[in-house]
Amino acid sequence: GKGTPTKGMGGSPFLSIRNKQIDCFERMLNFNNPVDSKTSWQENWKILIYDNLSRDMVSTLFKVADLRRHGVTLHLNLHADRQPVQDAAAIYLVEPSIENIQRIARDCSSGLYDSMYLNWSSTISQDSLHSLACSVSQTDSFHRIVKVVDQYVNFVSLGHNLFTLGMHNSYMALNDPEVRDSDMERTIGSIVNSLFSVMVTLGVLPFIACPQGDAAGMVGEALNKKLSEHVRNTNNLFKDHAYSPNAHSRPVLIILDRSQDLSVNLQHAWTYEAMLHDILGMKLNKVTINEQVGDGSGRKKSSVYDLSVQDAFWVDNSGKPFPSVTDDIEDKLNTWKSEYDAIGAQGNVVSDMPQGGGIDALTRAAQLVPELTERKRLLDMHTNICTSLLNEIKERELDNFFSLESAIVSGSVYNAKSALMQVFGPDALGSPEDKLRLFVIYYLCNPSLSEADVAEYEGALSKLGVDMSLSSYLKYLKKMKALSSRAISMAKGSAGGGGGSLSLTDIMSQFKAGTETATGLLKSVAASVGGKKDLPVTRLVDSIMENRVGSEAENFMLLDPNIQHKSAQMSSNATRKPFREAIVFMVGSGNYIEYQDLQDYARRGGAGVGVKNVVYGSTELVTASEFLQQLNALGKKKFSSI
Repeated sequence: GKGTPTKGMGGSPFLSIRNKQIDCFERMLNFNNPVDSKTSWQENWKILIYDNLSRDMVSTLFKVADLRRHGVTLHLNLHADRQPVQDAAAIYLVEPSIENIQRIARDCSSGLYDSMYLNWSSTISQDSLHSLACSVSQTDSFHRIVKVVDQYVNFVSLGHNLFTLGMHNSYMALNDPEVRDSDMERTIGSIVNSLFSVMVTLGVLPFIACPQGDAAGMVGEALNKKLSEHVRNTNNLFKDHAYSPNAHSRPVLIILDRSQDLSVNLQHAWTYEAMLHDILGMKLNKVTINEQVGDGSGRKKSSVYDLSVQDAFWVDNSGKPFPSVTDDIEDKLNTWKSEYDAIGAQGNVVSDMPQGGGIDALTRAAQLVPELTERKRLLDMHTNICTSLLNEIKERELDNFFSLESAIVSGSVYNAKSALMQVFGPDALGSPEDKLRLFVIYYLCNPSLSEADVAEYEGALSKLGVDMSLSSYLKYLKKMKALSSRAISMAKGSAGGGGGSLSLTDIMSQFKAGTETATGLLKSVAASVGGKKDLPVTRLVDSIMENRVGSEAENFMLLDPNIQHKSAQMSSNATRKPFREAIVFMVGSGNYIEYQDLQDYARRGGAGVGVKNVVYGSTELVTASEFLQQLNALGKKKFSSI
């Protein structure tokens, strides 16, 4: 199911990238015919063929039962061994790559399916289409291909306001000093094509705000050119949408570069969804945990849990601080027990009623049982997930790391060295990787660190067996002044911090293992680090959406694909009204911490526009561990001397 996105002023629904992509897929499964309430999916059985990216796209939107309701009896990978099926249509959804086109030609010539509907996740070039036509014509099997359609869906929707391009090692690819120009152009082109698909799927022609000079600026200018050239065509994909240059209703696409704030990719999370991603490795809205079997043997079993927009508890709690989630589980379980007991009591009352008098009451009670059973299943699932998180928090003292990082990033700490050396010691709790994350955050937020102190920290971490390859890359960034005064000022204050100074040693003394439960420790974090501040990306997005002159965004370009050959600095648009909706895209990887901070910001709203809507996307969503691997890989590269 689609779920319900948030609504704006007047009750009108905001953009939902998830629902829009579902609409595209349902139309595709109906052989690219319009879908309405009268559509009978069972009239035409079909087989769905996908590649790896399309598999990920489908898995976040449809369960197996959903596909069956749409008439899909089999769903298979394009490159798997498949048997011929003559009595069902085959619907393909794949990228127009050389390998995929060659495999489709083989399917066609071997007669695997009588009718084939080819859907490209992005647009296929004329050369590739010609190549397919030539291959198929050689075997006289062209008649099997019924329809060929560009779908523009080559991205993965993870929620109403969250998407990823499903790339791998994108920060590495965009910052590799040894990369060939052709490979860089290919990477930028791939990002631009996917963002074009996002705009087509959403049905919006946005303003584009982007910096100048870096990878994000390259993407922004290339996308603006692609959109501008496209809308000049009479039969363009946006022709059903009326746009004026200053239309208040148009969203702004804000394209940012990961290099503007590296530290947030490494910070330990505080909210439920972000913790599931960072600690338990949630992927494509699924989380795998190891649970005790319960037979006293000590054996463990692996359980995979699906986190869905149909799960009311997940929708309500995914963005909340973890202690609030555990409290809500307890409250919901108590409510469930009261309702369950009420049904039992109702049954006893019915048995004392005159004959036939209790039938209606029994019927009502019976109707409640399936709903109560499903609620209990979901609450048990979240209980198991939270138990697994609590075990990790206690074992690795993650509350301590979150508190230390929040104080460091706030820029209001002193007495840091002794506290850090204590954490980096061999007897301190926390994994070596947790300690490396803390060091990198401290390094990024304190550009004036002496070489002697850095060497001392690195030496302590090396004794723990930590791979310090990334150190040379961080030092290169520092020499290149990539961590400019603007970037540094943005990085400070990204996670929290109230007024006054905080001693890291004092903070650590409040968290002695075993004195409190893990949830108690987490609840006390807020008191230690003060009130929460917006992250750098959120402050930048606010400046652009509110059109603040003299803000951090004044050097950003504001492009309008609807106007040919024109761009402007943000500071020159002082009369423009604030934006109600934004699509924020992070080039070089994103994370759930930024995503949640932007959702919190959107709910607060702004002057004159009420509640806002912010869709967050990135080339890939990385865990801190995955990002460290990319930094270490860059540290092993040869950069030009400065």
